[in-house]
Amino acid sequence: QAHQIAYRLQVCSVQKMMKLMGISLPIAEAVKSMYQQWDEHSTGRPALWTYRGDVYKGVKAYDMSAKSADWAEKHLLILSGLYGLVRPYDGIQSYRLEMKTQLKIGRAKNLNEFWGTRLSNAITARGSNWICNLSSNEYAKPALRHIPAGTTVITPVFFDTKPSGVIGTVPIYSKMMRGVMCRWMIDNCVNSPEELEQFMGHDYSYDAARSKPSAPAFSRASMKPLVFD
Repeated sequence: QAHQIAYRLQVCSVQKMMKLMGISLPIAEAVKSMYQQWDEHSTGRPALWTYRGDVYKGVKAYDMSAKSADWAEKHLLILSGLYGLVRPYDGIQSYRLEMKTQLKIGRAKNLNEFWGTRLSNAITARGSNWICNLSSNEYAKPALRHIPAGTTVITPVFFDTKPSGVIGTVPIYSKMMRGVMCRWMIDNCVNSPEELEQFMGHDYSYDAARSKPSAPAFSRASMKPLVFD
């Protein structure tokens, strides 16, 4: 599927990429170059150590032990617009493609339609009776919409007390903390939803009052930048 999507993007003009991805001309030219270099025979680089971005700052894969990395390989799935689902050790090539991109592929009018039930089926095939969802809604929605009713989906929520005194979520901090929780789950080999309540990090801790069965809440008393070593 990744090859099919990549080849579709190879023939897109720079102007088309600008429109599809909502990016500037220089970035579109760089993305075009990425796909022109796509090689279906390339083994790529291990996914967890290749991805960058706010979520992965919290994961800090660069200092992960071999034992933790092996555990992650068995339990962690990374959602991707291009690859669908990848495990930590799966090789990926450089790319840029968000799940929400309205790219037509064959009879599918966009990526959500292209992936269809493939993502949910692949997740279900792993046999777990619960899933901790640490993805944004853009990625979680197409992956989880066909998950069987008997599978419990847990989506942690992170709250901040803002300078105004209002308590709510801050998108950038929530994104970073999803990565921090991912790393904590890996290092502690978490295997039950109940264990999530033990999570603490960057002054966030379990907030029973704001929690729901499928959405455990974690909050901190004051909003401040998250700094990673």
